[in-house]
Amino acid sequence: MTEATDLRDVRASGMCIACGACCAADPSVSLELSPEWQIYQPASNGGMQAAGVCPAIAVDYQRLHQFVFATAPMSPLGLIKAIYLAQSTDAERNKRASSGGLIKEAIRYLLSADIADGVISIVHITGLEYEPRLIRSVEEVDRLPGSIYHNINLQATISLLERYDERIALVAIPCQLEGVYNYLSRLRPELRKRLVFTIGLLCAWQYSRHSLRAIATYLNLDPDGLTDVAFRGGDQIGKLRLQFAPNQEVQVDRRANLKYQVAFDRYFNTPRCFVCINHTNFLADLVVGDSWMQSTRFTKTGISIAIARSDSGARAMCAMQQRGQIAVHQITDKELIESEGEALVYGEFAYPFSDLLRTQGMHTPILHGPNSGYGRILRAEKLAAFYLELSTRRTLMAQGRYPALFWRKLLREGHKMAQRYLRWFINRVLRLKVLTGQDRSLCRDELKTKFR
Repeated sequence: MTEATDLRDVRASGMCIACGACCAADPSVSLELSPEWQIYQPASNGGMQAAGVCPAIAVDYQRLHQFVFATAPMSPLGLIKAIYLAQSTDAERNKRASSGGLIKEAIRYLLSADIADGVISIVHITGLEYEPRLIRSVEEVDRLPGSIYHNINLQATISLLERYDERIALVAIPCQLEGVYNYLSRLRPELRKRLVFTIGLLCAWQYSRHSLRAIATYLNLDPDGLTDVAFRGGDQIGKLRLQFAPNQEVQVDRRANLKYQVAFDRYFNTPRCFVCINHTNFLADLVVGDSWMQSTRFTKTGISIAIARSDSGARAMCAMQQRGQIAVHQITDKELIESEGEALVYGEFAYPFSDLLRTQGMHTPILHGPNSGYGRILRAEKLAAFYLELSTRRTLMAQGRYPALFWRKLLREGHKMAQRYLRWFINRVLRLKVLTGQDRSLCRDELKTKFR
C-alpha cells in the first residue's frame, strides 16, 4: 500500500474526525464544515506532514502504546490496571451528568490536588459550536456542558498544548487522542511531558450534523434556527433538549420517540465511526463511560464505568474515593464486556467493514489494535447489505431529503424497532433475565448500598 501524500482521500471519504492534527502539522490546512458530510474536515489537501499524523489515514497502536505508556498493550482490551463502577457523591452533579459524574469529579480532583495547572475540555461557544478550552479553576467545572454527540471542531486542543508550557490534562474521545498522540510522537515529542493526565471517553460513535437537521425537520422547525442542543441530563437516559430562536425549547424523549430513533440511528454516524476499533480509548490514563450492566440499571441518575490504564489513573480513582468525591466498586473485564458489548470492545463490525470498504476501492484508515482477531465473524452478505443501504441513505442526507429517510427507516426497519422495544420491555421492565436466573451479573443489592 502506497503512503498517503496528502488529505484528498480523507476529504472525499468524509473520514475526518476534526482532531486538528493535520492543521498543527501543516499550517496551510484549516478545518471547515462540509455541507455534504455535515462534519468538520480539511478545507484543502495539505501535504505529507498533514497526512503523516492523520488518524483518518493510519494509527499505529503498538507504537503509540510505547510512546504513551512505555509498554505494549497487555490484553485484547489494551493496558488495564483496574476497572471500576463509580458515581459522584454529589447528587446534583451526578444528576446533571447522567452517566455518574465521574469526569467532572476527575477534573475537580486534578485541579484541586495540584496535579494539573489546567484541563483542556469542551466548552460551549455559541449555537452548535463547542471547542476545547483550558480551564484552570474548580469553579468552572460545573459550568462545563454534558455529553456532546454531534461533530465539532477539536483543532484548538493541540494549539493549547503548544501555547502553554504547563502541566495540562486533557478530556478526549478516542480518535481525538489518536490524533494528538500521532502529532506529538511524530513531530513534537518534547510536548509529551506537558500532558500529565488524560481522561478518555468510552465512545460508541458521534453523529454528523445531519442528525440535528433531520430532527428539526421532523419537528416542523427550521434546522437553521437551532441555537443550542443538550443531548442528556436529568436521569440516566435523559431527554434531547433543542433550543430554537427566539427562545423556544423542545424536549424529545431519547428512548421512545420515533422521530428521535430515525434522526439518531447509526446511518447518521460520522463515516469514521463505522471503522473505529478503539471505542474503549486505548491511549487514555483513565477511561470513563456509562455502565449498561444489568445490575446497574436500578440507577436513576447514572453510574460510570471506568478503566484505569495507567498507574496515575488508578491513583486518581483511589484518591477521589478517599476524598469522598466518588463511590467505587471494583469489577473485572467480564463486566466491562457485558456493559459495552463485544461488538464495540472487539471491533466486531469495524474490522470486517473496513475490509469490505477496501474491496470497494474506498479510502479506509489502517487501524489494527490489540483487539484484532478476537471478535465474532460477521456474515459477508450482512455487511454488503449494510454498505448498500448506507450508501443510499448518505445520498439522501447530502440532498437534505430527511422526510424520505424517515419513511425509509419506518418501512425497512419498523419490525426490527418493534422487536427491540419488546426486548427492552421484557428485560428492563419485566426483568425476565433476572427472574429466570439468566442474569449472572453483579449482585444488585450490594451495588444499591453504594450507588443511587
